[in-house]
Amino acid sequence: MRRDEFFVTRVRLTIFYTILAVVFLCAFSIVLYEILLGRLSESATETILDPTIRMIVIGKTADIIQNLIFLGDTLVLFLVIIVGFFLTKKTLAPIKETVRKQNRFIADASHELRTPLAVMKTGIEVSLRRKDLSAENAREVLAETLKEVSLLTELSNNLLSISKGHLSDITFEKIYLPDVLYREIERLKNIAEIKNIKLTLSGSAPTDKFVMGNDFMLSQTFYNLIHNAIVYTPDGGEVSVDYVVVGDRYIVGISDTGIGISKEAMPHIFEPFYRADNSRATNGSGLGLSITRSHVSLHLGAIAVKSEVDKGTKFTVALPVFSS
Repeated sequence: MRRDEFFVTRVRLTIFYTILAVVFLCAFSIVLYEILLGRLSESATETILDPTIRMIVIGKTADIIQNLIFLGDTLVLFLVIIVGFFLTKKTLAPIKETVRKQNRFIADASHELRTPLAVMKTGIEVSLRRKDLSAENAREVLAETLKEVSLLTELSNNLLSISKGHLSDITFEKIYLPDVLYREIERLKNIAEIKNIKLTLSGSAPTDKFVMGNDFMLSQTFYNLIHNAIVYTPDGGEVSVDYVVVGDRYIVGISDTGIGISKEAMPHIFEPFYRADNSRATNGSGLGLSITRSHVSLHLGAIAVKSEVDKGTKFTVALPVFSS
């Protein structure tokens, strides 16, 4: 049976807290006993003239004080153990959840890395065993290997992006957000044309309204959202991007007429490597939306999604506005 390391840690912390409580209570009890004994002696000296009776009264009263202090210390230690064991559970809960997510992330990343490596290894081994390997066959193997290498490159870049998403030394500058949106629309225009998807950009924003952000991260954020909209929209559908400044926020909407996201999948779409079902599975790394949410958070923004199966999805990104 696998030992629960967190349970062992809870026990150790509880023991540590108990030892601290014992040391504190011993010191406090000794001081308290000496103070009470001193006052008792002073009071007895003033009220009891007979030395023998005075010593008997002081002795018995001192015993009662000792017993009460010992009883109080025992009750306090019992409470310390119970409360300490409960509090250590609360204290370790966030750490336990972080470790669980980290282990899951590592397992998912290992799985994603293993698949293309296995494909490449098998293809190369089979080719090497063939005595009649022609140049054309070799080119096919190389082309397939190159495709898997591209997937590995994408995965490693995305993992690096997630890692950078937790750094504090990222460079931020004033960026006119419509320029970023227009640039990403242009980058994805050819992909949309291949699927005969109508890709549009609309909106208006004052030229003195900027986002304080990182250009690479903002580009990757809206590239991921628009690219996903195109990928999950059937041929002949529509993908629209609109933006507007409302108060102190840029509001950007990315809407599509695609296959949508089920209610069951909605709470998990921003988790690394999560894929809702086979209909939404692609050759991607499964990290796009996780990276997107990380980038939006770093820009002090928020991202929301509404979707209906077989009717479409809309992602909404809100980012703080800075005026020049």
